[in-house]
Amino acid sequence: QAQQPQAVPQQQQQQQQHLQQQAPAWRPKSAAIKKAEMIEKYVEQQKELMKKLTTTKDMPAATRKIIMDSIKQIQQQIDASKQPKAAPVEAEPKSEPLDAVASEKAALQDKLKTLQAEAARLGMNARGRGRGRGQVPRGAMSLDKRPRTLVLRNVGQDAAEQLQSEMAQFGDVENIDKLEEGSAPFTYAVKFKARWEAERALKAVETLDVLAGVSADWEQ
Repeated sequence: QAQQPQAVPQQQQQQQQHLQQQAPAWRPKSAAIKKAEMIEKYVEQQKELMKKLTTTKDMPAATRKIIMDSIKQIQQQIDASKQPKAAPVEAEPKSEPLDAVASEKAALQDKLKTLQAEAARLGMNARGRGRGRGQVPRGAMSLDKRPRTLVLRNVGQDAAEQLQSEMAQFGDVENIDKLEEGSAPFTYAVKFKARWEAERALKAVETLDVLAGVSADWEQ
């Protein structure tokens, strides 16, 4: 009877060890998992807004614009989340004021040389003149002057009614013109603000259920 009380604490200790072995160890979520969950949340928000655009009939133009702006903002957040974070830069020891001025001057000179080389590559001098073409008006030069207008053919009546909203999801649409009068199918010219937006729309036209059977090509 003197040894019997010692068996109770020993049994309890064995049970506690058994429970500790079965319980999974808690681990904090990694940064990659948190980022993936955040991106998934943004994508779900985009899907809900796109569903509202495509299913709501007679939606006011102001409401449609608000939804489109929200979709663009969410896309910007997704793109920003996918960008890798820059590694922290160790602070350099402060130099003397004269050394800082000299270093800044050297950096500006290097930047000026780079800009001059880029201007020479584009056929301009420091004053913005072209090779033998006189002065180029300010704002008249564009690095990308490729076509920004798509021609959509075989557009049915239902697709024509939703053409504005379907194209707007790929970027800023400057205007949409009907090239042929008469009954469906129609032919439209869709002009985007930027070339890359038009390229994205061109690749996605065949994947849209609303535009099934519609062919797209660049305006000649």
